[in-house]
Amino acid sequence: MADDVVSHAFSHGFHPEHTVRLAAYLTEALGGPLTYSDTCGDETSVVQMHSGNGPHEEMDRRAIACFDQALEDVGLAGDDRLRQVAASIDLGGSVTSVAVRRVDGVVAAATVGSGIAILDPDGTEIARVAQGMKVVGSVTWAADGSFLLASAPTGATVWAVDGLEPVRSLDAGPGSILPVALSVDGSRIALGWDHHVGLWSADEAVDGATIEGLPKGVYGLSFSHDARLLAAAAADGRVRAWSVT
Repeated sequence: MADDVVSHAFSHGFHPEHTVRLAAYLTEALGGPLTYSDTCGDETSVVQMHSGNGPHEEMDRRAIACFDQALEDVGLAGDDRLRQVAASIDLGGSVTSVAVRRVDGVVAAATVGSGIAILDPDGTEIARVAQGMKVVGSVTWAADGSFLLASAPTGATVWAVDGLEPVRSLDAGPGSILPVALSVDGSRIALGWDHHVGLWSADEAVDGATIEGLPKGVYGLSFSHDARLLAAAAADGRVRAWSVT
C-alpha cells in the first residue's frame, strides 16, 4: 500500500483484516493450509470482489513488481517453484477472471485484449479463444467440463470443449457484463449487467427471461444446487433471490 500506483486501489478504504486475509490467501495459493477458503471464501469470490473496476494495466504491472520485491524481501526470491508460478501469470493482458475445470484441472483465464487462455494444470498454454473480444468479463466451466461460458460487454458466448468452437451466443443489453453463473446440472445460464439479470435455458428452443429494475452494479450470481433458486449480489448492499422453476 506504500506504492504510489498500487495504493490507489485502497483509496476508498479496505477491510480492517486485509493484511491477515491476504497472508492467508497467498499462503493457501502457495500450497499452505486452507485457512482462507475455510474462513473467507473461495477463488470465485476473490475474483468477483476485485471485478468491475475497468482495465488498470499500469496498476497490475506495479502490483506484480511489488509482489516480486516482497519475495526478495523475505528471502524467497531463489525458490524456483515460486518463480515458475509468478511467470505463468503473464498472459498478454490483465487477467479479469479464471475458472478451473473440475474434471481435469484445466484452467481458463480471461484477459483484457488477449482473449481466453486455456492452460494445462502445469501452466502450459494449450489453446487461445475469443481473441476478437477486447474485454472478457467472466469465465466459468460447466460442472461436467463439456463447455466453457464467457461474458463480454454485449453478451456471452458458449464454447464446446471438443475443438473449442463457439456454439452459442447470448445477447444482452448495453452496459457492463460482469458475473456469469451456471447451474450445477448445466441446465440454466445467468448473466448480470447494468440494472438487469438475464436467465437462459440450456435448451435453445426455450426463450430467455430478463429481470429488470436492479441497481447499476450486479456483482455476483449463484444458483442453488437444485437450480431452483437464483441469487444476485448488487451494488446497493442487498442480495436478491428469485425462484426460477
